[in-house]
Amino acid sequence: MCHITFVGKGKDQTTINGGFRVFNQQNVTFEEFTLTNPKGGGLYLRGSETNVDVLKCAVKECGHSGMYVHVGVTVTATDSEFMENGTGVFCYGANTKARLNDCTMHHNGEDGLWANDHAVVDIHGTKMDIHFNKGKGIYATDNAKVNIHLISDHNTTHDNVGEDRVLK
Repeated sequence: MCHITFVGKGKDQTTINGGFRVFNQQNVTFEEFTLTNPKGGGLYLRGSETNVDVLKCAVKECGHSGMYVHVGVTVTATDSEFMENGTGVFCYGANTKARLNDCTMHHNGEDGLWANDHAVVDIHGTKMDIHFNKGKGIYATDNAKVNIHLISDHNTTHDNVGEDRVLK
């Protein structure tokens, strides 16, 4: 069992060039930094034993997904930005769970949030905002679920080039 925390001095003060891959590790935390990886992904999280927290981070300018959550991972992202990536956040596979609290996904080359193949994403927080993505705002396919736990008039997704919310 892993217990590791990567801590910066703030999104505006600490930048890490490159990505992180976490496979079947628990209690991994990323906190208060900017992560950029033009040739690859930002946070690649995989495996049913993986449990990760992302706190006050910016993941930007990644050639692939800002955060790729795959094969049974449990992740909680709070007060974090996923911007100018291929896709902002991509969640895939049965038993994959993501909780997004007051996060923003914007100006991504494709979708802001894409949930696929039985993944479950829960969205919370009045600062949650998915906008100006070149694809869809929220895209849920192949029995994935995106649960929006916000007041009904909260404008969670807006101004995306594709549709703001697509469920297939």
